[in-house]
Amino acid sequence: MLSLRWRECLSKLQQVGHGGHLRLLHRKFSISPPARAGERWVSQSPDEHLQSLSKSGLLDSALDVLHSVRESVSDTTYLCLLKACIKYKLSSHAKAIHAHISRHRDCIRGFLGGYLVITLARCGAIEDAMLLSDSLPCRTVFTWTAIISAFVQCEAWRQALSIYRRMEEDQIEPDAHTFVSLFKACGELSELAEGRKLHADAQKKGLTSLSFVNNTILSMYGKSEAIAEAENVFRAIPEPDLVSWNAMLSAFVDQGYEERALFLYRQMHAESVALNLLTHVIILQACGALAQSDNLHTHGCLNGKELALKFGQGLHADAIKGGYSADVLFGTTLISMYKKCGALSWSEYVFTTMVKHNQVSWTAMICAYAELGNGERALSLYRQMQVEGLSPNQLTYLFALQACVSLLERSNSRNGLPMNAKVFELARSLQADVSQDGFLEEPSICSTLLTLYGKCGALEVAENIFNDIRQSNAVFWTAMLSACVEQGESIKTLQLYELLKEKHIALDVVVLFSVLQACKEAGTLVVSEQVHFEIVSAGHDRLPLAEATLIHAYGGCASTENYHTVFNGACNPSIVLWNACCAGYGGEKGDLSNLELFEELRLAGLTPDEVTFGTILSTCSNIGDLDVGFNIFVSMMQEFGIYPDVRHYGSMIDLLARAGNFILVEDMLEKIWKLADYTVWFSILSACRIHGNLKLAKWAFEHAIRIMPQLASPYIMLSNIYAELGLHDWAVELGKRRQTDEDTREFSLELE
Repeated sequence: MLSLRWRECLSKLQQVGHGGHLRLLHRKFSISPPARAGERWVSQSPDEHLQSLSKSGLLDSALDVLHSVRESVSDTTYLCLLKACIKYKLSSHAKAIHAHISRHRDCIRGFLGGYLVITLARCGAIEDAMLLSDSLPCRTVFTWTAIISAFVQCEAWRQALSIYRRMEEDQIEPDAHTFVSLFKACGELSELAEGRKLHADAQKKGLTSLSFVNNTILSMYGKSEAIAEAENVFRAIPEPDLVSWNAMLSAFVDQGYEERALFLYRQMHAESVALNLLTHVIILQACGALAQSDNLHTHGCLNGKELALKFGQGLHADAIKGGYSADVLFGTTLISMYKKCGALSWSEYVFTTMVKHNQVSWTAMICAYAELGNGERALSLYRQMQVEGLSPNQLTYLFALQACVSLLERSNSRNGLPMNAKVFELARSLQADVSQDGFLEEPSICSTLLTLYGKCGALEVAENIFNDIRQSNAVFWTAMLSACVEQGESIKTLQLYELLKEKHIALDVVVLFSVLQACKEAGTLVVSEQVHFEIVSAGHDRLPLAEATLIHAYGGCASTENYHTVFNGACNPSIVLWNACCAGYGGEKGDLSNLELFEELRLAGLTPDEVTFGTILSTCSNIGDLDVGFNIFVSMMQEFGIYPDVRHYGSMIDLLARAGNFILVEDMLEKIWKLADYTVWFSILSACRIHGNLKLAKWAFEHAIRIMPQLASPYIMLSNIYAELGLHDWAVELGKRRQTDEDTREFSLELE
């Protein structure tokens, strides 16, 4: 049989007069040569000629001949043409045949009318099919089923169910194929009640004895979260075929029963069921979901990720033996599974050993790098994908943007230069690509881009994107508000909040919490109370973070009465709330109140945590109470078994340094000097000036300028120490060094 392209080429040769060549070609392929468009072979009638053309797949030529025929052809000829239209899914040709029939016949009815409806529906011309169907004096189960199936094919699930109701009104009994399409629609819509009703109807008609009907029912229950009913259908199948097994596996995976999917897979092995590629892909998906599951029943010493990885590696080995490990779908699913197990090296191995890559496999590998924190490698792969001629899709762009976010979160600076500038340029480049491909207003893309610019400190660019969005929704507003909060722009956050209310956009809990954070920074009590009212009205006041966030906000507004009201009204005051309440106090009065709260906390029987001790030790540092601070520090380790971190040591070092106890200061610095931040070193430098400790001052100075080389404060502080000790020459040398350091830093910036 010749391909459609070959047939059309032959037709064109004949049309331009290459009759001799055409006959040779037709002799070679043992087919009869078609007539020139508009002409007839002496031995053929129009009907015979049209049937010959349509059976040969020469539909363009057939339509040319049909248009030249000024009368109706036979039903057999029309049916032959329509069959070819269905075969090649040519809706325009089907419409042209419909037009010819309408011109040359008074009415369209009978078998031809029904088949024309079926043809239009299967070719995707659903509206034409429905109009014709409505005009027919008598409709059949086949015409209704064709229209229902066409709606299902184009994912218009509700329209499919609506057409079925019209079919019932027409008193046409559905057949097995009608039910299959309806079950698919119910499954996609999770219309469980309708699905159960249809299931009962199919049983009454005896159609559930057919395996393809049962398989669709099983799949429908699986997608509708009725896993028990899906299992009942599966068990009732006398001899389930591979489609049945795969449908049950998919139902388990879709509804989060990964372990049961693995047990069923073992049962398939035990019953010697012949597995196919889809079976292995589904089980790999189960392994990936198992790796991220919080509801795993423990299996010996293996946790969820370890068990999933072990099972997935076994499937990988089976695939290599079976010779289908090179399949793109299998390889892509394998990459995703290893990523979810945290086994990035295995994902890399699978990707590099795949013979062929497609858009989905590239995206899966970029996702693996982005989600596991290797932003640079993800972006490198993104560029390589384009070099190899593959265009990114929406998910590719999303993961590339997430890779940029991870770069910012994992690296504050490189060689003393802010990472923000580099990531900002990457973001601008990605934005241009995203905009060119028409994805800029996709919620996930746009919100990630807004978040990225916010973290880069490019709030103005984020605002420009936000203002250009034609149809903003809660997702975009949340991202923009979060970007403002990220940059400490509390006034802009509150202005956006007012605009958001004016536009009557539904406020989600993330937006409300972001606004509360801005209220804390701006000290805006009135807005805090408004947001508090909205949180209570929406029922969010019992969320774990709601009370703590409200306490923080009221603390920032210095509204002691309000945050005490929130704290006292809490159903179950937790250590988180105590910590929030302590953080809410400010000033000397607040420091004393924190010490009182700490005692109340212990009397209430609550166990303080690392955050509690961090706040209390900071309080002791603020008021300079060394005795209380030292006792609490010792109690934290001996009584509560909490090992101090940098913040705890920092507060104690500050207390000890101001008291002049440099022996203990040096002892504590031995433990944390590699992790100590600028604040710790500068507080030591300040204490050294008070007590004239030059040796420790020089050490603290070197660490302070290493961490924050652009700040002048350490140079000024050490210069003052030199001056107060009469070391004026040293002070002059320090001034020269400061100038040299600044010149070197500026030169490095220019090179960058």
